Amino acid sequence: METSVFLARLFAVLYLSVGLGMMVSRSFYEKLLAEFATSRTAVYLGGAMALAAGMLMLRVHSVWRADWSVVLTWLAWAAVIKGILLLVVPEVMLRLSSDSARFLGFGRIFALVLGVFFAYFGFFAGI
Repeated sequence: METSVFLARLFAVLYLSVGLGMMVSRSFYEKLLAEFATSRTAVYLGGAMALAAGMLMLRVHSVWRADWSVVLTWLAWAAVIKGILLLVVPEVMLRLSSDSARFLGFGRIFALVLGVFFAYFGFFAGI
């Protein structure tokens, strides 16, 4: 459970920062997504990093129990799948994420919800 709490704290800070950043600096993130979609190097590195991060998470946290920590395992598998897809079929993945305004609206809410979820279990649930 110690690894789960550590990862929850890490992802709480990460997701809350990104979610708030998407709210406060919307134009920055719109430009970031537009530039990412036109840079083959960024797509390749993004895929490689997502795959590596997902595999590392699965190595230290492949937990399949009926509690909140299984969300970390789902997140790791999502990163692995995203990384593989970005490396194997990058054009398809870029087409799926081409509408940056729609992605930012959903992404901001998704990041904030995950951030609050992980903050609760990482910082407050054990108190």
